[in-house]
Amino acid sequence: MKLNENAPKFLEKNIHYLVKGGSQAYGLATPESDTDYYGWCIPPREYVFGDKEIKGFDDPKVFSQYIQKGDAEEGTIWNLTRFFFLCSQCNPNVLETLYVPAECVLRATKLGSWARDNRHIFLSRELIPRFKGYAFSQIVGLGNENYKSTSKRFPLIQKFGYDTKNAACALRLLDECEQLLKTGSMSLRNNSEYLRQVRAGEIPLREIKAEWDRREEAVNRAARETTLPEKPDHKLIRLNLMAILERCYG
Repeated sequence: MKLNENAPKFLEKNIHYLVKGGSQAYGLATPESDTDYYGWCIPPREYVFGDKEIKGFDDPKVFSQYIQKGDAEEGTIWNLTRFFFLCSQCNPNVLETLYVPAECVLRATKLGSWARDNRHIFLSRELIPRFKGYAFSQIVGLGNENYKSTSKRFPLIQKFGYDTKNAACALRLLDECEQLLKTGSMSLRNNSEYLRQVRAGEIPLREIKAEWDRREEAVNRAARETTLPEKPDHKLIRLNLMAILERCYG
């Protein structure tokens, strides 16, 4: 990922974790696919510590990320504190960055590897409404005429009768949720062959809906049996955050 001129001056040398995400990480990329980059940095001390709070963690309203957009590449680099906060909320897009295949990890310093190796500290039953909610937002209205007329992916809908990209995303999220609940880990490329068929419009909408029902029930069953805690251990997460910051700043 080549940073634009408007990126913060400190950013390039302070990125500790950078990965390829999106379709590249899911094993669903086509020649036309964009490349999405995600990562986190540790900015200079004054960007992190206030008088009492850790900016971006204790105060989630603090905006601390750099977003770069382009025709073929897009990237988001979070301040470490913001990254930890979003992971503690079981944000699917952010949490996934810690589970990308090794080949998609472009940079991981010792501190970056530490966070990746300890990714389990963020997991709790709170991931259930996060992943299911995001999945539902992708699947709802696939066969609705109003959805068809307002979607940015109208050509896909016109060709296949539904948004194949949203459908694949929804089913993938349910699969990830089930994996995390059952094993405490996940492979982003699980069932990638089936999802490639969905993306290609090879699966009829009625079968997509049936698969949704099956996977939703599998998630519900896993939710009843999971050993994950009800809530994340915020004290442990904060201790890991502080340990990384202390090792960085000395």
